[in-house]
Amino acid sequence: KNAFGQVPDPTYFAVNTLSRSATMSTVSLYRQFLRAAKSFTDYNFQSYAIRRVREQFRDHKALVGSELEAVLKRATEEQLPQLVRMGKVNSMF
Repeated sequence: KNAFGQVPDPTYFAVNTLSRSATMSTVSLYRQFLRAAKSFTDYNFQSYAIRRVREQFRDHKALVGSELEAVLKRATEEQLPQLVRMGKVNSMF
């Protein structure tokens, strides 16, 4: 029982743990994207990449559950390696 004498709902803790886990993975992925965007040597490319990363994460802010997982999986598999590759190619020239 809590301070109000109510028995807490056990699903609350499960959902709260899942959302906390999803939040942590989202923040981690966001930081990876920003790190990759900052690898551009040209200021204009760098600022464009950072702006796009912020916009994409802002657009997907309302997603939850399986939709969020699908977007994060796609971003991790396709978009992040592409951004890293673009940064490496940019640093060559």
